[in-house]
Amino acid sequence: MNLYEKVKTLAGAEYRKFADTIRSDGQRYGIYPLGNNQKGIWSVTRIDAQKENPYYNPIFKIVFDGGDPERIKKSAENLWNSQDIFRFRYFELDGEPYQYLDRDAVFDIEYIESANEAEAQEREKEFCLRNFDLFNEYPIRFRLLKTGEKKYILYVSVHHIISDGWSDGLICKNLIDAYKGKELKAGKYQYARYVINEKSDRMKEKRKENMAYWKEKLAANDGFADLPTSYGRENDRESRSSVITIPMKKELADKVKEVTAAISSNLHAVMLSGFAYTIGRYANKDNINFGTTLANRDDINYLGTVGDFASVIILPVDTHIEGTVKEYIDHVKSTLFKGMDHSSVVLSELIGNTDFQRIDGVNPLYQMIFSVHSKKMLSGMGEGAETVADGTKISLENIERGNNNDFTLDLAVIALDKDEDGIDIQAEFSEKYFSENRVRCIIDAYFSVLENMLSDIDKNCSDVLLCGEKNDRAINDGYSPIKLFEEADVDEDIVSVISTGDNSICLLDDKMRSVPDCFAGKLFCKNSDKWFSTGQIAMIDENGKLNIDNSASRLILSGDKIVDAEELAEELSEKYNITLVKIGSLENNGILAVYYTGSLGSEKRWELFEKYGISIAYDVNNTGAPDLKSCIAVKNLAEDIVLMNSTLGDGYNVIYDAQEGAALLISSDKNKMPAAEVMDGLVPLFRTSDLKTGYLSGSEIEWYNRAKLTETQQKVYNIWKDILGEKTSFGIHDKFFEVGGNSITVLKMLLKLNSEFSIEFNIGELFDRATVYKISEYIDSTVNSEESDEIENISF
Repeated sequence: MNLYEKVKTLAGAEYRKFADTIRSDGQRYGIYPLGNNQKGIWSVTRIDAQKENPYYNPIFKIVFDGGDPERIKKSAENLWNSQDIFRFRYFELDGEPYQYLDRDAVFDIEYIESANEAEAQEREKEFCLRNFDLFNEYPIRFRLLKTGEKKYILYVSVHHIISDGWSDGLICKNLIDAYKGKELKAGKYQYARYVINEKSDRMKEKRKENMAYWKEKLAANDGFADLPTSYGRENDRESRSSVITIPMKKELADKVKEVTAAISSNLHAVMLSGFAYTIGRYANKDNINFGTTLANRDDINYLGTVGDFASVIILPVDTHIEGTVKEYIDHVKSTLFKGMDHSSVVLSELIGNTDFQRIDGVNPLYQMIFSVHSKKMLSGMGEGAETVADGTKISLENIERGNNNDFTLDLAVIALDKDEDGIDIQAEFSEKYFSENRVRCIIDAYFSVLENMLSDIDKNCSDVLLCGEKNDRAINDGYSPIKLFEEADVDEDIVSVISTGDNSICLLDDKMRSVPDCFAGKLFCKNSDKWFSTGQIAMIDENGKLNIDNSASRLILSGDKIVDAEELAEELSEKYNITLVKIGSLENNGILAVYYTGSLGSEKRWELFEKYGISIAYDVNNTGAPDLKSCIAVKNLAEDIVLMNSTLGDGYNVIYDAQEGAALLISSDKNKMPAAEVMDGLVPLFRTSDLKTGYLSGSEIEWYNRAKLTETQQKVYNIWKDILGEKTSFGIHDKFFEVGGNSITVLKMLLKLNSEFSIEFNIGELFDRATVYKISEYIDSTVNSEESDEIENISF
């Protein structure tokens, strides 16, 4: 049966009766809601329905050398009949997805004979890129390809909505066991039973308790890791992912497992400790959120069940702590276990119910995942595994799927434990932000940190080295220091010296030790056989280029002037009786920004602008800015400030505080129009995350009067308010996911839009037009024949 087609024939009272019956008593008819994890995957599937982007479809390639094609087909059919979820189909009621067991399902396998190598590769690529239509087909498909005399390749594509990492190993193992002659029987504990239990009152109460735990735990947490990237975050590169696998040296892998056993810890905690420490030093952050995946099969009855049980938990890990390496590992282990204790939570609901920092294109919970997997999970079979059955050599081979679109994380690292064969580090990264060489630099530093940490677990964490051996080399940069400060005690016997052609330099940490490539360090320069501080922060990037970070350096290039931040801080503190929290170049672009605590009147503010050339003076106590005491990057401190080059009147420079909703000051003639009058009646209907911080051109920003919303815009705006909640603040240029929308609420919004305007707005169109303004524009162009009133605007 196909309920999707049946539901489309229902209308009016008949539809309502059917819908009410399914909601109240669906399981009686073999119809079930989606599991918590499945809902998010369903939304992604709907979004990607028109794309060649089956990112959520694991593909398995099993080679049978000397195999029997009929036996292979029977094995696949045996697998198909052993798990109900392979025969599930999907449909929606009022935008809410459901799944059901199709009792009329018939096993099918595509068979292609005598393909040559070129054709086989083309067939493989096509199979990998084919999306699933979950309304009309089953979430698993098979293809058997004959490539030679008695040589066959079985391809299995599984939609992620029915399978997690644990299930992937089960599917491969069960298939091969069936080929070896084992009869696979349908177990009592099928995935539908797990979903029913997940929806029980007991589990709902548990998730409610866990929600409260995480909201409190993450309330004051700076979730944005802000990793230094190869390419600026505002670039136009595609959000594709790439994967590299780097083997860990056998000696180091053995040491990791030896120390794990010796201190009664676990592999995950030990390896995450080294990775968190490395990333903390790379990003210069004291606390970073990592995501980690859990198999989430607490009930032994479900160990052999295929389904998406896995959960992702958030691990807010301290990356810089006092104490020994062992104490640090114990701390990370405790963080891991506490996260596991509260793992039953729907992350999309957590995002929707918590006031996280919202940055366009960034997951508000975490930007990195770190997990430890076993290649023999549950004795399942993974890539590279081989076995023999009745003269048939069976092997699982890797499939090169190429790049994938829409990779929303910065970095996902999986440590693959291969038992006696050691440990591999598999890193999947966003090509929008990182080059492969940058990721390799990070992993190399991680290996050095692990080696140094585990050589003496009683050493203090602050003594852990980022670099291995001394590495002197030359780069062709022609660097010359702007200024030399105090003489420094640099030990060339342990420090890597870099020749720039004109000068010898080195990049060191706070303890005067070398930092690896792509890690920031203090820059020192040699002059007349003596070393001096340059007052600059820099890094050698993956291309061997020296990059100076003006936003973090003591010397700041502001326009055509060189500003000494320490001297300026001393002068300002003494003259104005304020405490300087941070002085830096905004976005590393030469706009001088000062963050302070204390009291500055308007006259003193003007003096800062006119005498010192400061563009932004920000009182961090009175404006609700993030916690600045951790001295996070300037661009994070200033994310809620917009500096606008105005064409209003005589050309004012307006600094707008997005959190307070008012102009702070105008840095033109102070006797002209006051800031309050300039901004009076004008309401910004966008968030500052959509804007580039700095001077904006007239084409980059518009201000709209809230009273001038069109009728369509007001209706769409009201729909968003109804879905997101009355307390949610947003404007017509905000993107839905940035203001609290999630994979569940977006489907509700789609349903309401189609009902309100009698249109057939699909999920793909919705995500191309993710703001009230663009949705309204689309509706007006397709529904309303009369022209809508133009919105009065003033351009800056």
